[in-house]
Amino acid sequence: MGAVVVPGDGKFKIVNADLTATNIKGAIGLVLQDVAIEDFTQSSVVIDATVRIVALPDKEQAGAALLAKELPSLKFI
Repeated sequence: MGAVVVPGDGKFKIVNADLTATNIKGAIGLVLQDVAIEDFTQSSVVIDATVRIVALPDKEQAGAALLAKELPSLKFI
């Protein structure tokens, strides 16, 4: 679990930069897993769960306080 998903250009995108209040505004959730099916990648996005901060990738760990504010349905422990 980890990458932050935000709306962008009529689709959804992953935030690849360091997390800031601006680039995670409107975030929908965190990617649980990606599954490649031929040339199409399907992702599972967590929108309501308990998240262990230590299990997140480094940049998401560093931005955990921002994520907690932007994604109130996720409980960060």
